[in-house]
Amino acid sequence: MAIKTPLQLEVVRDLLKQIAYLHSVSLKHTSWSTLVADLPPSYYAHTIGNFDETMTFFERQDVDHSRFVHIGKYFSDEYLHSTATETTELLEIPKVLVHGEPYASNVFTKMEGKEQRILSLIDWTEGHSGCFAEDVAKIICWNLNAKERVDNTSSLLEGYHFHLARYYDGDCPFTVDIIQRCYELFVPFAMVSLCGKVMSVKNKTEKEPLIERAKSLIQQVYAMERLNE
Repeated sequence: MAIKTPLQLEVVRDLLKQIAYLHSVSLKHTSWSTLVADLPPSYYAHTIGNFDETMTFFERQDVDHSRFVHIGKYFSDEYLHSTATETTELLEIPKVLVHGEPYASNVFTKMEGKEQRILSLIDWTEGHSGCFAEDVAKIICWNLNAKERVDNTSSLLEGYHFHLARYYDGDCPFTVDIIQRCYELFVPFAMVSLCGKVMSVKNKTEKEPLIERAKSLIQQVYAMERLNE
């Protein structure tokens, strides 16, 4: 069954488990890295679209203009490209195979008893080499509402680390602290890309829940910026 609505929390947990498996395999077997390239800057320019149109749209959705004054720097292809391609080098951590589009519409599930589980994750057209936290941040930020995200981020990150270490079957290269730090670095990245999705979706029924999640991420990134001033 393909998912068109926001993912339930337990499905998000299972998706993080599956992504942890993908990342662990790509850490252990690196031959893929010669075949999978970075996404070009033009891809990120397309992701952003027209910033002024995005800002105007969200201001009409009751997002205060001051939010964009503080977070506007993230709406650039240079920021997205450098974050996607340079974070691992800056933090001296290995790259993984990144799916890049871990969104509900790319998830197929099945019922196991009374629980919904991941059957498959499709659309690998934007797969690339990069930081594990890109997938992790997108899974959490794109697929959960604000309350679910705030209440469960710590346990979700710990769960990802648990499965990554189990599948890696050795000295896992990422600690929980590194996972938390990298996740926080990629929250603005996830925000910008989700805003881009909002602007590209035409169906009102699909668009409305995306708007609310994007608005909550705008507020979160704004709060992070103010704390760092």
